[in-house]
Amino acid sequence: MRPFVLALALLLPAAHAQINSALLVDPNPDLKFPARNLDVTIPSHGTPLPGVFYLAEGNKPHPTVLLLNGLGSEQNGDLAQTLRRAGWNVLAVHSRGTAGVTGTYTPATATEDAEAESAFVQTNATTYFADPKKVVPLGYSEGATAALALFTQNAQIPAVVLISLPTQGAPGAPKVATRPVLLFSAEDGSAPQTEALLLAIKPTSPHSLHMHMRTDHNYATLRIALQSITVDWLARQFRPEH
Repeated sequence: MRPFVLALALLLPAAHAQINSALLVDPNPDLKFPARNLDVTIPSHGTPLPGVFYLAEGNKPHPTVLLLNGLGSEQNGDLAQTLRRAGWNVLAVHSRGTAGVTGTYTPATATEDAEAESAFVQTNATTYFADPKKVVPLGYSEGATAALALFTQNAQIPAVVLISLPTQGAPGAPKVATRPVLLFSAEDGSAPQTEALLLAIKPTSPHSLHMHMRTDHNYATLRIALQSITVDWLARQFRPEH
């Protein structure tokens, strides 16, 4: 445990250098409204997008993460499970042109698919015990481009998490306004554009944060730190209902 605690101490402010319980402890089960994995299919511009809705336990409205992955093999399932233990729903859907889904993956189509996923949560908020005012895109790699585009185009989205944002993904800072942004970069070339975006929005978005992690594009050696920082930061922006 000692190397992990040291890693968090180096990455987090002193007041937050602790291990979030969602990483290590399963919650007491709600036998009437248990956590479940639900297969979903979401239509987007004539194409059915398959995915999984990680439903958090309990029947109160939960904040919900839209997990938007890129083109690689990393699907961030560990992050989805940790977020659910922390009281979040997570919707993870394969975009067009990925994982055998028909179509071609482009930044434009990925953004359209993200919009379809967001609309799905809004429309089915009662069914999935989702709080429609607390839907947060979390984008990884190319998915971060789609997450940021969705965030900038919809002023009702309260926050966004961006992991290894590609160069072409950074928009004009005025579109982001005062809403909080959590940014991760790694030793994969994503740091310069991430730092530039944070510097541009920091004067108006004081709750935004950039964490640079000394690991590869898959965050393979710091997965637990990635999860802990994400859950901790989101908890400070929102309070999930259990």
